[in-house]
Amino acid sequence: MKEESAWEDKGRESGRRGRRSGNRGAVAIIAAALIGIAAAFIAEAGGGQVIVPFARGEYAVAANKLDDPGNGLFARKRPCVHPPIDTASIRGKARIALRSGARVGSVINPLWGVYRNLARRSDLWVLVYVVADRKFYPQSDRSDEPADLLPRGRSRGRFRTAAYFGAGPGASYEVIAVLARKAASRRLSARTGEGLTADELPSGLDQKDCVTVRG
Repeated sequence: MKEESAWEDKGRESGRRGRRSGNRGAVAIIAAALIGIAAAFIAEAGGGQVIVPFARGEYAVAANKLDDPGNGLFARKRPCVHPPIDTASIRGKARIALRSGARVGSVINPLWGVYRNLARRSDLWVLVYVVADRKFYPQSDRSDEPADLLPRGRSRGRFRTAAYFGAGPGASYEVIAVLARKAASRRLSARTGEGLTADELPSGLDQKDCVTVRG
C-alpha cells in the first residue's frame, strides 16, 4: 500500500509539472505573437515612425504614448545640436513619433506625434533642421499651416503634419516640435519651406521635442 501511495504521489507531481510546463509554453507563444504584431505595425509605418492602428483603418500614434512607456518608443539617444529655441515659455507637451537615428526618405507625409495640455492661443509647428547648412525649415502638410490637432482640442491627442528632407542620402537632420505664440505662428506660416537661420526664427517659440534622423 505504501509503495502504491508513493507511486500515486509521484504521478500527481509529474502531472503538475507537465501543466506548469504547458502554461509556460502557452505564455511564450502568446508573447511571441504580440512581439510579431508590434513589429508588423512598425514595419508598415516606414520612415522610423512608431504607430498603432485605430478606428476607421487609419494609422496613428496612440495618445497615451506621450510619456515614456518604458519600451523605448520615444527614446532620444542622440542629442540635437541646433541652437536652442526658447524665446518663450508656453505650456504644453509634444512628442514626435520618430525613432532616434531613423533613416528617412525625401518626405514623411503624414508625420504623426502626440500632444498634451497645449496652451490656448498657441500653435504646434514642426521644423526640420538641416545640420550641414544650419537652417530651420518650417513644415506643413497644407502649404502654410501649423500641425493639425486630432481631435481638435488641447488637452490630449495626436498631431499630424508633413516633413520634407531635401539634402540627399546621408544628410543629417533634426526634426523639432515647437509651440508658437500666434504672432510667431503667422511668421512661420509666411516662411513655410524656406530656410531660416537661428537669428531669423521669430521670437515666441518654445521647443518641446527634437529627434535626430538621417537621409
